[in-house]
This record gives sequence, C-alpha cells and structure tokens, in this order.
Amino acid sequence: MFIFFKCVDELEVKPKSVWIYGKVAKGTDDYGDPLLVAIYGHVKNIDELTEK
Repeated sequence: MFIFFKCVDELEVKPKSVWIYGKVAKGTDDYGDPLLVAIYGHVKNIDELTEK
C-alpha cells in the first residue's frame, strides 16, 4: 500500500483525496481481486490525472 500512496504523492496534479476500498481495504481480498481506487478532486484535474 505504501508504494501506491507514494505514487499519488508524485503526481503533478494533486487530487483532493485518494482512497482504496473494497475487499483489498478490508484485508479479505483473494488473488486476482481488483484494486478499487477512488479519486476525489475537481473534474478538470481528474481528467488530467487519468490521461497520465
């Protein structure tokens, strides 16, 4: 998880908030389960983030 948040810190455009949810966040994930990530911020900034 630390690596994930380090990557967020290195983004040029900073989101207001980023969090992981679902089975991974609960610690009940199985091999192959998706990593669900929510990004909260201004729409224009989110567009810029998802293009990179």
